[in-house]
Amino acid sequence: MDTPDRAVFERIYRGARPDQIAWHYDEPPAQLLALLDSGQVTPCKALELGCGLGSQALALARRGFDVTGIDCSAAAIDQARVSATEAGLSAHFVVGDLLEPLHELNTPYEFCWDWEVLHHVFPAQRQAFVAAVADLLAPQGWYLSVSFSEHDPWLADQGKFRKTPIDTVLYFASEQELRALFEPTFRVLDLRTLEIRGKAAPHLANWLLVEKR
Repeated sequence: MDTPDRAVFERIYRGARPDQIAWHYDEPPAQLLALLDSGQVTPCKALELGCGLGSQALALARRGFDVTGIDCSAAAIDQARVSATEAGLSAHFVVGDLLEPLHELNTPYEFCWDWEVLHHVFPAQRQAFVAAVADLLAPQGWYLSVSFSEHDPWLADQGKFRKTPIDTVLYFASEQELRALFEPTFRVLDLRTLEIRGKAAPHLANWLLVEKR
């Protein structure tokens, strides 16, 4: 997913060790693993939006998913490909902007997800983003998005558009906004606020699981 912060991401992925990247973890988040362990999402053709260094995509590949990861940072994708090769996994990684034609993506997918990506997409872009996700999915395909909630206390004095210490700008949405945004195209299966990990402190996030109509 391309964003106004693309240059920032490229600089970080080129210059920082993985452990220095605020949003990167070697292990997938517990909530994503719980969804997989529940049996609701079983091995299938899957796509991660904003995959970064690929740790989540590779975790799904280990579980038997036919997985692709896409990210706007060429440096991140280079590293993800190296990790896949070193691990002997066949995950596919693509550099790209979700709002532009992507001929390398082998659509449709049965499951798409993003973890802490949607809050980089500003309201003016979100209808196009939802349409792009729908185009990627097969009928009855599922999409999971986890993004910062307007109730998260981090930088809350700034309102809904919040500038971070690394000069990215994030949009902190409400559950109601997400429901209104997705319901015309998707059936909402699960929408709630939950606590997710953060390196400095946990965050409150919107957990959104939807099915393409």
